[in-house]
Order: sequence, then C-alpha cells, then structure tokens
Amino acid sequence: IQLVNGKIVINPESLVVEEEQLEFTGPIESKTKYLTSATYLKRTPSDKWTHAETSKFFLALQQCGTDFSLIERLFPHRNRAQIRNKFKREERNDPDKVYDALKNRKPIDIEWFRSLSSRKTEIEKQKRKERGEDEDEEE
Repeated sequence: IQLVNGKIVINPESLVVEEEQLEFTGPIESKTKYLTSATYLKRTPSDKWTHAETSKFFLALQQCGTDFSLIERLFPHRNRAQIRNKFKREERNDPDKVYDALKNRKPIDIEWFRSLSSRKTEIEKQKRKERGEDEDEEE
C-alpha cells in the first residue's frame, strides 16, 4: 500500500509472493509425545502414603476437620494439594472411615500439633536456605 497524490494505491508487486526454495532436512524429532498445558508445569511428584502417614492423616482429620491448610502443617513433606487429594481418595475408597473421623471429632492436641508443626517449619527454613532465599523476608 502506497500513498500517491493523496490517494491510497495498492502496489501490484506486493500482491505476488515468491516462494523461496527450502531444503527438506527431515522430520523434527520431539522428546515428548504430546505437548499440553501441563507439559511445562512445575509439579512436585507425590510419594506414596505410608500406613503411619495415613493413620496420622485420619487423626488430624478428627482434630482439624477438613481444614487442609492446618493439616498440612502436620506433614513436613506434603503440600495442601496433596493433603486434599488424599482426602478425596480416602473419601472415594473408604467413605465410612472418613465419615467416622469427621463425625467423632476430638479437640486439637496442642502439644502434638506444635511438635509436628515446628518440624515442618524447620524443613521449610532448610529448603529456603538451600535455594538461597533470605530467611528474614517472611519473619
């Protein structure tokens, strides 16, 4: 498109596109079979839950209910999403046990909670130190 004497004129040379000669080098090999939105997701793999962790989970469920953020403080190597997924899995596989844990609530044992919670805090500080983050940021 050009402007000639105040009028818009289409350049006829711009209407034709010349095809370049490209050499075929073969198919492009990909490391993954499929590319999806989850391909570049930073996801931490979850370990299997041990019987001891499952017992502790149900005890925490009796004391904290479905407050997964609070339950997360009791499990040093688990995050909230893993706790929620464990709840969903147990609710699907053994709904009576989950129902009993939520129905027969117990008061929170502060000392037990404090000891387990402090362990998670220590592990989080250690991870921040390993990554080189400043510990004084959050305090």
